Amino acid sequence: MAGKRKAEAPNGLDQRSKAPRTDDKRQQELRQLIASLDSSDIITLHEKYDLTLVVGQELDAPVKAIRVHSAIMTISGDSFKAMLSGKF
Repeated sequence: MAGKRKAEAPNGLDQRSKAPRTDDKRQQELRQLIASLDSSDIITLHEKYDLTLVVGQELDAPVKAIRVHSAIMTISGDSFKAMLSGKF
């Protein structure tokens, strides 16, 4: 049936494969990456941040984490507004 979603257990595991979802693995990797960064590699633009942008990882550049508030990002451009509102 088109559009039918796979059943997921409350713990984020796919009930059929019992493997963690890819998104959960990626989030865990990013949390570990951010935790391993030196304080000079973390830039906080808003003290009440709710969004951390990780930049530089794909281009073999030094990784930086930028902490921002999502409300500021939504007014900074249509792309961020779409991504953060769930309409991307």
